[in-house]
Amino acid sequence: MARAFFANYELVRLKIALVIASLQSGGAERVAINLANGFAVEGHDVTLITLASQQSDFYDVPTNIRRVALDCMATSYAITNALRSNLERISLIRDTLRDLNPSVTISFCTETNVLAILAARRLATKVVVTEHSDPTKNSYRLYWRLLRRAVYPFADYLVSVSKGVQRGFGWMPSIKSKVIYNPISVSSPSEFFDVPEGCDRSKKWITSMGRLDYLKGFDILLDAVSLIRTRLAGWQICIIGDGPLRREIAEKICKLDLQNLIVLTGRLKNPHNVIRQSRLFVMASRLEGFPMAHAEALMCGVPVIATDCPSGPSEMIETGVNGMLVPTESPEDIASALLALIDDTELLARLADGTLEITSRLGIKPIIKQWQALFDQF
Repeated sequence: MARAFFANYELVRLKIALVIASLQSGGAERVAINLANGFAVEGHDVTLITLASQQSDFYDVPTNIRRVALDCMATSYAITNALRSNLERISLIRDTLRDLNPSVTISFCTETNVLAILAARRLATKVVVTEHSDPTKNSYRLYWRLLRRAVYPFADYLVSVSKGVQRGFGWMPSIKSKVIYNPISVSSPSEFFDVPEGCDRSKKWITSMGRLDYLKGFDILLDAVSLIRTRLAGWQICIIGDGPLRREIAEKICKLDLQNLIVLTGRLKNPHNVIRQSRLFVMASRLEGFPMAHAEALMCGVPVIATDCPSGPSEMIETGVNGMLVPTESPEDIASALLALIDDTELLARLADGTLEITSRLGIKPIIKQWQALFDQF
């Protein structure tokens, strides 16, 4: 009966609920927005549920999506308080799903996935949990790891955002495990836009973008730039993003005397205008799941230099086709790749041409089609 119902998804308007902790700045949050909008454009009835309040939003929710903010996020400093808070969250999610009665519930990231599975027990909705990072590399508290192992098999599907992430969930039944890449959407080109403070439009830009934390490796990028500073006359590196290491990164920029070469723009509501005006995009990540920033740069037509870290970059970047992959933890290799491309305009142009196929693989329409095929498996 369920199979027959979902097999007719092209004719049936599904009710889909997406559950995520918040809509603060981040990759999983962008994915939630893109998926919700993609489902809504296809004619489905879509509700986006956040555990956090709407006041914490960084991203705007399209008007064709129903929004429910449960406002139940709070920091718990004791295990008993954490247990009580999470039981309350499960109850709130369950009440919301019972009221909405969605055909499918899609949740994002480990903690929210666990809560959503428990909340949906004995409800009619199908539950799909999504994982955005390699569990063998990205650590959680022991009780979340134990809960994940215990409750994930009760989900109808686990969707990993890359093959590298999926390998970390080898203990899941293979029949319930699938890879669907994140859908990528970038803003339309704009001739006029506000140039971030400190960025010099008269110079050639190299951009980098991500949360300013240890895993993104911006300290490695700074070391790489320092090695070739004398070769970067007329160039400027714009680092888009914010995070816990912003002060340390700013201090290192000063320590290496790179103030004239590197600009920290902070978070930008629309970073694609800056990326699109760049000649190159570069990341020195120590770890990724499915790097949205890399894919967005490719979709903006900009070649990418990236570390071949676990996991994701090698699934979208091919050296000599649309960018270059270099070893992790190696400022020297990043510096060499930068020099190879800024000194060879013909190669740079060829790599830019090679970015064009990314839309056919990671655009919203082909990814939504894969999700709809998944629904047909229920």
